[in-house]
Amino acid sequence: MRGLIIGMFLLMFVAPGAAPARADEMTLERLLALHKAGRAAIERIACRAELTTFFEQDGKVMPDSCSGEFFYDVGALRARVQDRSWNVTYVWRDGVAWSLSHASQPAAALKALSPRSTARCDPFDRGLVHLRMFGAKEHYPLEEYVARAKPVGAPRKTKSEGGQELWSIRLRFSKDGGELDVEIELDPTVNYLVRRRSLTVLKTSRKQMEVVTAFAEVAPGVYFPEEAEIHSSHDGPMKRIGLTKITEIRVPAPYPPSHFGLSLPHGCQVTDMVARKTYKSDENWQPIGEVRPTEELSPEEKRHQAIPPIKPTPATAHEPIPIYRWIALGSVGTLVLAALGALGRFLLGLRR
Repeated sequence: MRGLIIGMFLLMFVAPGAAPARADEMTLERLLALHKAGRAAIERIACRAELTTFFEQDGKVMPDSCSGEFFYDVGALRARVQDRSWNVTYVWRDGVAWSLSHASQPAAALKALSPRSTARCDPFDRGLVHLRMFGAKEHYPLEEYVARAKPVGAPRKTKSEGGQELWSIRLRFSKDGGELDVEIELDPTVNYLVRRRSLTVLKTSRKQMEVVTAFAEVAPGVYFPEEAEIHSSHDGPMKRIGLTKITEIRVPAPYPPSHFGLSLPHGCQVTDMVARKTYKSDENWQPIGEVRPTEELSPEEKRHQAIPPIKPTPATAHEPIPIYRWIALGSVGTLVLAALGALGRFLLGLRR
Protein backbone atom coordinates (compact mmCIF):
# COMPACT_ATOMS: atom_id res chain seq x y z
CA MET A 1 0.00 0.00 0.00
CA ARG A 2 2.96 2.33 0.58
CA GLY A 3 3.75 2.77 -3.11
CA LEU A 4 0.09 3.41 -3.92
CA ILE A 5 -0.28 6.02 -1.18
CA ILE A 6 2.98 7.77 -2.13
CA GLY A 7 2.00 7.79 -5.79
CA MET A 8 -1.45 9.25 -5.13
CA PHE A 9 0.05 11.86 -2.79
CA LEU A 10 2.60 12.90 -5.40
CA LEU A 11 -0.09 13.12 -8.07
CA MET A 12 -2.18 15.39 -5.85
CA PHE A 13 0.85 17.44 -4.87
CA VAL A 14 2.28 17.91 -8.35
CA ALA A 15 -0.94 18.69 -10.16
CA PRO A 16 -2.70 21.56 -8.32
CA GLY A 17 -1.71 25.03 -9.38
CA ALA A 18 1.31 23.77 -11.29
CA ALA A 19 -0.02 24.08 -14.83
CA PRO A 20 2.45 25.63 -17.27
CA ALA A 21 1.98 29.18 -18.45
CA ARG A 22 0.53 27.85 -21.71
CA ALA A 23 -1.40 24.62 -22.27
CA ASP A 24 0.98 23.60 -25.06
CA GLU A 25 4.16 24.16 -23.01
CA MET A 26 5.85 21.79 -20.57
CA THR A 27 9.37 21.70 -19.17
CA LEU A 28 11.22 18.39 -19.28
CA GLU A 29 11.71 18.47 -15.52
CA ARG A 30 8.00 18.86 -14.85
CA LEU A 31 7.01 16.19 -17.36
CA LEU A 32 9.42 13.71 -15.75
CA ALA A 33 8.05 14.62 -12.29
CA LEU A 34 4.48 13.94 -13.41
CA HIS A 35 5.51 10.61 -14.90
CA LYS A 36 7.45 9.63 -11.76
CA ALA A 37 4.40 10.39 -9.60
CA GLY A 38 2.23 8.14 -11.76
CA ARG A 39 4.82 5.37 -11.65
CA ALA A 40 5.19 5.57 -7.86
CA ALA A 41 1.60 4.40 -7.50
CA ILE A 42 2.44 1.04 -9.15
CA GLU A 43 5.76 0.20 -7.50
CA ARG A 44 4.05 -2.69 -5.73
CA ILE A 45 1.96 -4.64 -8.23
CA ALA A 46 1.26 -8.26 -9.12
CA CYS A 47 0.20 -9.63 -12.50
CA ARG A 48 0.59 -12.30 -15.15
CA ALA A 49 2.05 -11.61 -18.59
CA GLU A 50 2.40 -13.44 -21.88
CA LEU A 51 4.57 -12.24 -24.76
CA THR A 52 4.12 -13.73 -28.23
CA THR A 53 6.63 -12.79 -30.92
CA PHE A 54 6.16 -13.36 -34.63
CA PHE A 55 9.05 -14.00 -37.01
CA GLU A 56 8.96 -15.04 -40.63
CA GLN A 57 10.89 -18.12 -41.72
CA ASP A 58 10.65 -19.53 -45.25
CA GLY A 59 7.59 -17.39 -45.87
CA LYS A 60 5.79 -18.64 -42.76
CA VAL A 61 5.09 -16.77 -39.52
CA MET A 62 6.68 -18.60 -36.57
CA PRO A 63 5.16 -17.59 -33.20
CA ASP A 64 7.26 -17.85 -30.05
CA SER A 65 6.10 -17.20 -26.50
CA CYS A 66 7.25 -16.34 -22.99
CA SER A 67 4.93 -16.14 -19.99
CA GLY A 68 5.16 -15.65 -16.28
CA GLU A 69 3.72 -14.44 -13.01
CA PHE A 70 5.36 -11.35 -11.50
CA PHE A 71 5.31 -9.80 -8.01
CA TYR A 72 6.93 -6.36 -7.77
CA ASP A 73 7.88 -4.29 -4.73
CA VAL A 74 10.29 -1.43 -4.09
CA GLY A 75 13.75 -2.93 -4.58
CA ALA A 76 12.46 -6.48 -5.08
CA LEU A 77 10.86 -8.83 -7.61
CA ARG A 78 9.70 -12.44 -7.59
CA ALA A 79 8.72 -14.20 -10.81
CA ARG A 80 7.95 -17.66 -12.18
CA VAL A 81 8.81 -17.62 -15.89
CA GLN A 82 8.33 -20.15 -18.67
CA ASP A 83 10.29 -19.42 -21.84
CA ARG A 84 10.36 -22.10 -24.53
CA SER A 85 11.36 -25.27 -22.64
CA TRP A 86 12.70 -23.44 -19.57
CA ASN A 87 10.80 -23.09 -16.32
CA VAL A 88 12.48 -20.84 -13.75
CA THR A 89 11.68 -19.21 -10.42
CA TYR A 90 13.49 -15.90 -10.19
CA VAL A 91 13.98 -13.64 -7.16
CA TRP A 92 15.76 -10.29 -7.29
CA ARG A 93 16.68 -7.98 -4.41
CA ASP A 94 18.89 -4.90 -4.59
CA GLY A 95 20.98 -5.93 -7.56
CA VAL A 96 21.34 -9.67 -6.84
CA ALA A 97 19.29 -12.39 -8.54
CA TRP A 98 18.62 -15.96 -7.38
CA SER A 99 17.30 -18.38 -10.02
CA LEU A 100 16.11 -21.98 -9.74
CA SER A 101 15.54 -24.09 -12.84
CA HIS A 102 12.59 -26.48 -12.55
CA ALA A 103 13.29 -28.07 -15.93
CA SER A 104 16.66 -29.62 -15.06
CA GLN A 105 17.42 -32.84 -13.22
CA PRO A 106 19.17 -32.67 -10.85
CA ALA A 107 17.98 -29.22 -9.80
CA ALA A 108 20.29 -26.33 -10.69
CA ALA A 109 20.39 -22.82 -9.21
CA LEU A 110 22.27 -19.64 -10.00
CA LYS A 111 23.16 -16.54 -7.99
CA ALA A 112 24.47 -13.52 -9.88
CA LEU A 113 24.58 -9.75 -9.99
CA SER A 114 21.79 -8.74 -12.33
CA PRO A 115 19.35 -6.04 -13.42
CA ARG A 116 15.92 -6.38 -11.88
CA SER A 117 14.60 -8.73 -14.56
CA THR A 118 15.93 -10.44 -17.67
CA ALA A 119 12.66 -12.11 -18.74
CA ARG A 120 11.48 -11.29 -22.25
CA CYS A 121 7.90 -11.01 -20.97
CA ASP A 122 8.62 -8.72 -17.99
CA PRO A 123 5.53 -6.43 -17.76
CA PHE A 124 7.55 -3.41 -16.58
CA ASP A 125 9.73 -3.76 -19.68
CA ARG A 126 7.09 -4.72 -22.24
CA GLY A 127 4.62 -2.18 -20.79
CA LEU A 128 7.20 0.66 -20.94
CA VAL A 129 7.04 1.31 -17.20
CA HIS A 130 10.82 0.94 -17.42
CA LEU A 131 12.74 1.43 -20.66
CA ARG A 132 15.33 -1.05 -21.86
CA MET A 133 18.58 0.28 -23.26
CA PHE A 134 18.97 -0.75 -26.88
CA GLY A 135 20.78 -4.07 -27.29
CA ALA A 136 21.32 -4.45 -23.53
CA LYS A 137 19.58 -6.19 -20.64
CA GLU A 138 19.49 -3.17 -18.32
CA HIS A 139 16.28 -1.16 -18.20
CA TYR A 140 15.65 2.04 -16.29
CA PRO A 141 12.94 4.43 -15.08
CA LEU A 142 12.25 7.15 -17.62
CA GLU A 143 14.24 9.85 -15.81
CA GLU A 144 17.36 7.65 -15.76
CA TYR A 145 16.84 6.66 -19.39
CA VAL A 146 16.63 10.34 -20.37
CA ALA A 147 19.79 11.10 -18.35
CA ARG A 148 21.72 8.69 -20.61
CA ALA A 149 20.70 10.52 -23.77
CA LYS A 150 20.81 13.97 -25.33
CA PRO A 151 17.37 15.63 -25.40
CA VAL A 152 16.40 17.14 -28.75
CA GLY A 153 14.34 20.25 -28.01
CA ALA A 154 11.72 20.79 -25.32
CA PRO A 155 8.78 18.42 -24.77
CA ARG A 156 5.96 19.12 -27.19
CA LYS A 157 2.29 18.25 -27.34
CA THR A 158 1.34 15.81 -30.09
CA LYS A 159 -1.55 13.55 -31.06
CA SER A 160 -1.82 9.84 -31.69
CA GLU A 161 -3.44 8.39 -34.79
CA GLY A 162 -6.71 8.26 -32.84
CA GLY A 163 -6.54 11.94 -31.89
CA GLN A 164 -5.27 11.30 -28.36
CA GLU A 165 -3.23 14.16 -26.89
CA LEU A 166 0.23 13.04 -25.78
CA TRP A 167 3.45 14.70 -24.63
CA SER A 168 6.53 13.85 -26.70
CA ILE A 169 10.20 13.76 -25.68
CA ARG A 170 12.83 13.47 -28.41
CA LEU A 171 16.19 11.91 -27.50
CA ARG A 172 19.42 11.14 -29.30
CA PHE A 173 21.82 8.33 -28.43
CA SER A 174 25.26 8.31 -30.02
CA LYS A 175 27.41 5.21 -29.57
CA ASP A 176 29.79 3.02 -31.55
CA GLY A 177 29.88 5.23 -34.61
CA GLY A 178 26.10 5.41 -35.05
CA GLU A 179 23.17 7.49 -33.86
CA LEU A 180 19.76 6.44 -32.62
CA ASP A 181 16.76 8.78 -32.60
CA VAL A 182 14.16 8.01 -29.92
CA GLU A 183 10.73 9.51 -29.33
CA ILE A 184 8.94 8.86 -26.03
CA GLU A 185 5.23 9.74 -25.83
CA LEU A 186 3.49 10.09 -22.46
CA ASP A 187 -0.27 9.97 -21.91
CA PRO A 188 -1.79 12.50 -19.45
CA THR A 189 -4.98 10.42 -19.13
CA VAL A 190 -3.07 7.55 -17.44
CA ASN A 191 -0.90 9.59 -15.05
CA TYR A 192 1.72 10.40 -17.72
CA LEU A 193 2.83 6.80 -18.15
CA VAL A 194 4.62 6.02 -21.41
CA ARG A 195 2.19 5.22 -24.22
CA ARG A 196 4.72 4.74 -27.05
CA ARG A 197 8.43 4.57 -27.79
CA SER A 198 9.70 4.90 -31.36
CA LEU A 199 13.32 4.20 -32.37
CA THR A 200 15.10 4.94 -35.62
CA VAL A 201 18.69 4.08 -36.46
CA LEU A 202 19.76 7.19 -38.35
CA LYS A 203 21.16 6.82 -41.87
CA THR A 204 19.49 3.39 -42.11
CA SER A 205 15.98 2.11 -42.76
CA ARG A 206 15.75 0.34 -39.38
CA LYS A 207 12.86 1.33 -37.15
CA GLN A 208 11.06 -0.09 -34.14
CA MET A 209 7.97 1.03 -32.25
CA GLU A 210 6.63 -0.22 -28.93
CA VAL A 211 3.15 0.95 -27.99
CA VAL A 212 0.88 0.28 -25.02
CA THR A 213 -2.51 -0.23 -26.63
CA ALA A 214 -4.50 -0.57 -23.38
CA PHE A 215 -4.19 0.41 -19.72
CA ALA A 216 -6.13 -1.07 -16.79
CA GLU A 217 -7.36 1.08 -13.90
CA VAL A 218 -6.23 -1.15 -11.03
CA ALA A 219 -7.39 1.25 -8.30
CA PRO A 220 -9.21 4.58 -8.52
CA GLY A 221 -6.93 6.86 -10.55
CA VAL A 222 -4.12 4.26 -10.73
CA TYR A 223 -3.19 2.72 -14.09
CA PHE A 224 -1.02 -0.14 -15.32
CA PRO A 225 -0.32 -1.40 -18.87
CA GLU A 226 -2.69 -4.15 -19.99
CA GLU A 227 -1.68 -4.79 -23.60
CA ALA A 228 1.33 -3.76 -25.68
CA GLU A 229 2.67 -4.34 -29.18
CA ILE A 230 6.07 -4.27 -30.86
CA HIS A 231 6.37 -3.19 -34.50
CA SER A 232 9.55 -3.32 -36.57
CA SER A 233 10.86 -2.46 -40.02
CA HIS A 234 14.23 -3.26 -41.57
CA ASP A 235 13.43 -2.00 -45.07
CA GLY A 236 9.75 -1.54 -45.78
CA PRO A 237 6.44 -1.15 -43.94
CA MET A 238 6.23 -1.66 -40.20
CA LYS A 239 5.14 -5.15 -39.13
CA ARG A 240 3.84 -6.29 -35.79
CA ILE A 241 6.41 -8.69 -34.36
CA GLY A 242 5.33 -8.88 -30.72
CA LEU A 243 2.17 -8.83 -28.58
CA THR A 244 2.08 -8.74 -24.77
CA LYS A 245 -1.08 -9.37 -22.77
CA ILE A 246 -1.01 -8.56 -19.04
CA THR A 247 -3.76 -10.05 -16.87
CA GLU A 248 -4.73 -10.54 -13.23
CA ILE A 249 -3.32 -7.07 -12.43
CA ARG A 250 -3.76 -6.16 -8.80
CA VAL A 251 -2.30 -4.08 -5.99
CA PRO A 252 -1.46 -6.78 -3.43
CA ALA A 253 -1.37 -6.55 0.33
CA PRO A 254 2.13 -6.09 1.77
CA TYR A 255 4.24 -9.17 1.07
CA PRO A 256 5.54 -11.29 3.96
CA PRO A 257 9.35 -11.17 4.36
CA SER A 258 9.64 -14.74 3.07
CA HIS A 259 8.05 -13.84 -0.28
CA PHE A 260 11.34 -12.57 -1.67
CA GLY A 261 13.35 -15.57 -0.54
CA LEU A 262 14.01 -18.68 -2.61
CA SER A 263 14.31 -22.12 -1.02
CA LEU A 264 16.12 -24.91 -2.86
CA PRO A 265 15.57 -28.64 -3.04
CA HIS A 266 18.12 -30.43 -0.87
CA GLY A 267 21.18 -31.36 -2.92
CA CYS A 268 20.62 -28.68 -5.55
CA GLN A 269 23.76 -27.74 -7.49
CA VAL A 270 24.45 -24.02 -6.99
CA THR A 271 26.65 -21.81 -9.12
CA ASP A 272 27.36 -18.61 -7.18
CA MET A 273 28.75 -16.05 -9.63
CA VAL A 274 28.99 -13.41 -6.89
CA ALA A 275 31.31 -15.46 -4.65
CA ARG A 276 32.71 -17.35 -7.69
CA LYS A 277 32.09 -20.83 -6.31
CA THR A 278 29.96 -23.89 -7.01
CA TYR A 279 28.62 -26.51 -4.59
CA LYS A 280 25.72 -28.75 -3.62
CA SER A 281 23.35 -26.92 -1.30
CA ASP A 282 20.77 -27.40 1.42
CA GLU A 283 17.41 -25.62 1.29
CA ASN A 284 19.00 -22.29 2.37
CA TRP A 285 21.80 -22.05 -0.22
CA GLN A 286 24.36 -23.36 2.30
CA PRO A 287 27.02 -25.86 1.09
CA ILE A 288 26.61 -29.50 2.15
CA GLY A 289 29.67 -30.88 0.36
CA GLU A 290 32.78 -29.83 -1.52
CA VAL A 291 32.97 -26.16 -2.50
CA ARG A 292 34.88 -25.50 -5.71
CA PRO A 293 36.00 -22.09 -7.01
CA THR A 294 34.49 -21.40 -10.42
CA GLU A 295 38.03 -20.56 -11.61
CA GLU A 296 38.88 -24.28 -11.21
CA LEU A 297 36.07 -25.47 -13.45
CA SER A 298 37.11 -27.44 -16.49
CA PRO A 299 36.69 -25.90 -19.99
CA GLU A 300 33.64 -28.11 -20.49
CA GLU A 301 32.08 -26.92 -17.22
CA LYS A 302 32.81 -23.29 -18.02
CA ARG A 303 31.20 -23.66 -21.40
CA HIS A 304 27.98 -24.80 -19.74
CA GLN A 305 28.16 -22.21 -16.96
CA ALA A 306 29.23 -19.21 -19.06
CA ILE A 307 27.21 -16.53 -17.30
CA PRO A 308 29.65 -13.72 -16.43
CA PRO A 309 28.83 -11.50 -13.46
CA ILE A 310 27.32 -8.11 -14.28
CA LYS A 311 29.24 -5.30 -12.69
CA PRO A 312 26.99 -2.36 -11.72
CA THR A 313 28.16 0.84 -13.33
CA PRO A 314 27.17 4.48 -12.77
CA ALA A 315 25.15 6.22 -15.42
CA THR A 316 28.18 8.02 -16.81
CA ALA A 317 30.04 4.77 -17.29
CA HIS A 318 27.25 2.84 -19.00
CA GLU A 319 28.33 1.54 -22.39
CA PRO A 320 25.63 -0.31 -24.34
CA ILE A 321 26.59 -2.66 -27.15
CA PRO A 322 26.51 -1.39 -30.77
CA ILE A 323 23.17 0.18 -31.57
CA TYR A 324 22.81 -1.73 -34.81
CA ARG A 325 21.82 -4.77 -32.73
CA TRP A 326 18.93 -3.02 -30.96
CA ILE A 327 16.29 -4.37 -33.30
CA ALA A 328 16.80 -8.03 -32.34
CA LEU A 329 14.32 -9.39 -29.84
CA GLY A 330 16.64 -12.17 -28.61
CA SER A 331 16.71 -11.20 -24.97
CA VAL A 332 19.65 -11.86 -22.71
CA GLY A 333 17.04 -13.27 -20.36
CA THR A 334 16.61 -16.19 -22.72
CA LEU A 335 20.33 -16.83 -22.54
CA VAL A 336 20.18 -16.92 -18.73
CA LEU A 337 17.33 -19.41 -18.86
CA ALA A 338 19.15 -21.48 -21.45
CA ALA A 339 22.32 -21.44 -19.36
CA LEU A 340 20.43 -22.75 -16.34
CA GLY A 341 19.02 -25.56 -18.44
CA ALA A 342 22.46 -26.34 -19.84
CA LEU A 343 23.88 -26.34 -16.32
CA GLY A 344 21.26 -28.87 -15.24
CA ARG A 345 21.94 -31.13 -18.21
CA PHE A 346 25.68 -31.00 -17.56
CA LEU A 347 25.26 -31.85 -13.88
CA LEU A 348 23.07 -34.78 -14.86
CA GLY A 349 25.90 -35.99 -17.05
CA LEU A 350 28.30 -35.80 -14.12
CA ARG A 351 26.12 -38.16 -12.10
CA ARG A 352 26.02 -40.84 -14.79
